[in-house]
Amino acid sequence: MSMSFTELNNCFRTNNFPRIENDNRGIRFLKLRSMSRKATMEEFCELHHIDIQNLNSKNYFPHIFDLENIKNEQIDNFINSKYQEERQVRIENQDYLVDQMNRLQHFDWGGSFGNSLEKNIVPKFCK
Repeated sequence: MSMSFTELNNCFRTNNFPRIENDNRGIRFLKLRSMSRKATMEEFCELHHIDIQNLNSKNYFPHIFDLENIKNEQIDNFINSKYQEERQVRIENQDYLVDQMNRLQHFDWGGSFGNSLEKNIVPKFCK
């Protein structure tokens, strides 16, 4: 089975992941979906010389999905490089995180983001 972008997107929006996973291009869809933020897509397109100049950013994802010359290996390599970049940032911040966590006597995960400790730890490391 080989669904169109629109069909796969409809499955995604209705949480029909088994149908996506069983499609020939379903995994490609999910991988591209994981990097579908505007800046990330623009970086991917620049790296692979994909012209998106005349596209609205909401059309980046379907456009790249349908490009036959973009191979899954290119997508995999890009995702892996982004993961390594983010992992490096977390490693660099690890000592700070451990220090901040050691200062906690009690942490209520359901509270507001009122203090600077919550603003640093929750969005950068926990969520």
